[in-house]
Amino acid sequence: MVLFEEKEKTSSEDTYELLASALEKHGYHTVASNDRLTVEGFRFTITNSVNQIDILEDRILLPAAASQDTLKGMIMGILSPKLSSKPAIANFVRKMGVRTSLKGYRFLVTAISLAAQDVSLLNNMTYTLYPAVAKVHGVDQRCVERNIRNVIETAYQNNPEHLCSLFHYRLSKPYPSEIITLAVDSVLNRITLS
Repeated sequence: MVLFEEKEKTSSEDTYELLASALEKHGYHTVASNDRLTVEGFRFTITNSVNQIDILEDRILLPAAASQDTLKGMIMGILSPKLSSKPAIANFVRKMGVRTSLKGYRFLVTAISLAAQDVSLLNNMTYTLYPAVAKVHGVDQRCVERNIRNVIETAYQNNPEHLCSLFHYRLSKPYPSEIITLAVDSVLNRITLS
C-alpha cells in the first residue's frame, strides 16, 4: 500500500504536510510547519545530521534518508506507548458514572486521551482541546462541548455524591474542565478510582 505519491524532489515542508495528512488518517492530532511536525505534543524534526532516531530535550530527530512510510512508522512507534492509556481512560470515565451509550462519552474519552498526550491542551480548552476533539470526530466544536457537558451533568444527576467524592476539595457540581483535568492527572499518575 503506497501512502505517498512519489515526486522528483520533495521539500521538507511537503514531507511534513504529507506525514501530517497520513497520521491524521490514523487519528493523531498533528500540526505541520516548514521546519517541524508536532504530533500529539511531540516535536519531530527531519534532519540529515542523524542516521537513526535521536531524542533531544525538546524534540525528536528523524533521519532524512528514511522514506516517508518509514518516517510515519517511526513516529507511530514512538507514540504507541502513549496511546495504550485509552482503556484506562475509558475505565475512568465509566467509573465516574458516565453511560457509554451517550455521544458525549466518546468525546470525553477522546478529550482526556488527547490532553494526557499533550497537557498544554488543558489551557483554555474551548480554543485548544474541544477543536482537537471535534477534528478527530468530524463534528463541530460546539457539539463536542455541549455533549461533554451533557454526560457530566447526567453523571452528576444520577449520583452527585460519587462524582463529587472524586475531588479532594469541596465543590457543588464539577465543571468539564475540572473533570478532564482530574482524569488526565489520574491516568498519568496511574491513580485508580474506588
